[in-house]
Amino acid sequence: MEYEGGLKSNVIFERKNLCDLISTMTKGYPRFKKEMKRAYDNDIKLILVIEGNRAKVKKGHKFTKVKGISIIKKINTLRHRYGLEFWYCANRVEMANRIIDFYKSLGQELLREQKNAKRNI
Repeated sequence: MEYEGGLKSNVIFERKNLCDLISTMTKGYPRFKKEMKRAYDNDIKLILVIEGNRAKVKKGHKFTKVKGISIIKKINTLRHRYGLEFWYCANRVEMANRIIDFYKSLGQELLREQKNAKRNI
């Protein structure tokens, strides 16, 4: 995300519905771990937005034998290792609103920091 004055955000969101999340945390896990490490090494904050709540994730999905609690444990491992932040959102509308609100407030904060830095020169 780029703001006025050339300011840029180092935050990236990745949305997952339950099926996507299970796939990413199972067969896609090695790739996702590499992505997390690359983001961490490059000072990029990755926020995983999960469409659903913790109870829904913990319940798992009827088309897989993978237990939901193992998905939650992997997410928590990534949080501890690479600073992954994750949000549960009830639906896409809530998710979109939270992301918009996040970027708006981040943009305001970046502008405030830029102005303070210029004053201290």
